[in-house]
Amino acid sequence: MNSMGRSLLIWLDYTASVKEGPFAHWAAKSAGLALVLTVGGSIGYSRLLLGVHSLDQVIYGWLLGVWFACTFHFIMRDYLFKHFNDLIGCRIEESWKYVCGMFAAWVTLEILAIIQYNIDKMFIIPTEWIANITAKCGRPNLQDDFQV
Repeated sequence: MNSMGRSLLIWLDYTASVKEGPFAHWAAKSAGLALVLTVGGSIGYSRLLLGVHSLDQVIYGWLLGVWFACTFHFIMRDYLFKHFNDLIGCRIEESWKYVCGMFAAWVTLEILAIIQYNIDKMFIIPTEWIANITAKCGRPNLQDDFQV
């Protein structure tokens, strides 16, 4: 999840949980939303300014972050809180299953990332690909772009 999604998710959860007090006022919630949009917008703008991403990639990233934040807040929030409460609560005999499952998933993802890195490192670009891309794009030094 990108910065827009993380900050929007934090804002959505915070505004849903604060019912009274100085931060329950609409002005405080609006200021929080302005901060969220400023953080997400400034990071997207910096990606454009540095030339790392194009405008359509930045907009897609923002939309993807908003979609993730809304999905986790409106659809998965109660489900996740139920499982977190089971883990934090006194039901120790049941929580070890969750902890072991999360640990196994983490180890599996780490192993897959290592395997993917090693496969990508061994991949050699076929000369036919370079010839075809050079013919279509007209860039004679295309091989230099793919060197690590």
